[in-house]
Amino acid sequence: MNLDRDLREALQPLAGDPVADAARVLRVLPPLDGGPQSPRPRPGKPLPPTTWWLTAGGLLLGLAVGTFAGTRLGGPTAPTGTPQPKAQPDTQKPLDQKPAEPEPPKEEPKKEIKPPLMSERPSGDPGYMVLMAFGEMTIDEPGEGVQKVEPTMYHVRAGTLYTTNEGQAGVYVQANDTRVRLDAATQARIGVDHCQFDHGRMYLCCNRDPATMKIDTPLATLQFDAGTDVMLNGDAQGMTIIGLRGNLLIRTTNAETIRLGQSESVKLDPRRGAAAPERLEFLGHATSWMTQMIILQQDPTELRMRVMAMIEAYEDGRHRAAAEIEIRRLGARCVPMLAYGAEKRLAEPSYVRGVAALVGDLVDYNYAHFLFGLLKNGEADVRTTLFRGIQRATGIAEGDEAFWRDAELSAREAAVKRWQALLHR
Repeated sequence: MNLDRDLREALQPLAGDPVADAARVLRVLPPLDGGPQSPRPRPGKPLPPTTWWLTAGGLLLGLAVGTFAGTRLGGPTAPTGTPQPKAQPDTQKPLDQKPAEPEPPKEEPKKEIKPPLMSERPSGDPGYMVLMAFGEMTIDEPGEGVQKVEPTMYHVRAGTLYTTNEGQAGVYVQANDTRVRLDAATQARIGVDHCQFDHGRMYLCCNRDPATMKIDTPLATLQFDAGTDVMLNGDAQGMTIIGLRGNLLIRTTNAETIRLGQSESVKLDPRRGAAAPERLEFLGHATSWMTQMIILQQDPTELRMRVMAMIEAYEDGRHRAAAEIEIRRLGARCVPMLAYGAEKRLAEPSYVRGVAALVGDLVDYNYAHFLFGLLKNGEADVRTTLFRGIQRATGIAEGDEAFWRDAELSAREAAVKRWQALLHR
């Protein structure tokens, strides 16, 4: 018996089962008692039995370890003659390739904390006022410093200094319902119940009781209660103060005391002192610098009152030329009342012709239909003037100048209906 050959033959068909493989190897080993099945000793010095057991044990241990590792790590070894599975591509990185360094965590972009815009500040606080800038200007606001502002609305703190430059400004004091208007080239500091006027032109209207206002100027100090409107114009070289409504008390730097009532004005001179107060019959010219701000403000109440005041002054006749200038500033919104008044004064041809010329210039599309009454009933010159005005304002014509000068009343009435239908289709 050739033990080496027999052992190789016994190991060759191993299937990978540790128990079966061990039994197969033991079958080819010689019995321990040296009986008839013991192999003949090989030439030379025989190996002791212990050596065989160590060899066999080492083989068995190696087979067991190899089989266990193959089962856990790579699956069982396929027997001879079994097709080998195709090798899968190695997706692992080569050993000599350095692993990619992890990217540092991206920092969150820092949010820039900006102070709130003036237009975003709370308006419910009585320490804040509403500023409507009608042009570029500069303000010096407590806690914020000097700022340039664009034409829009803002909330600003009480005690702000306004320098209007070429623009105008309106300031609303919520605490006591006070309205302040500043003309171009004006500087003034506005507080809740105390203002400082340096130069330019300023209007202040205090409406809410109880309220006492004080205005410091280079030449005098003014004091008045709610229900008073006042206007200041000038600087340290000379100043005019006009009482538009209510009563005000003036104390000059020359120790003079002056009381002004409604529609009264006084001139102050730093050397000669105060002149005697004067009565103003027509305030429209003195206040015309505020007309555009009155038109643009949200509350239309003052605008309606101004329209009525200017039309009343025009109809009165004593200040008609000055009132017409203000009416032209107010625009087409004056057309309805002027036309209605002229219809009631058809017996005064010169007055009606003047109104026709004025409304013919002012009328726009929205107010054109208010002229159809005069267009039907006015005299020939009035009708042709109004025809040209309506045609200009609307771009739509019914008839021509010859028709509106010569047509009979019934024909004019029918033409007015057709024209109205064309304007409202």
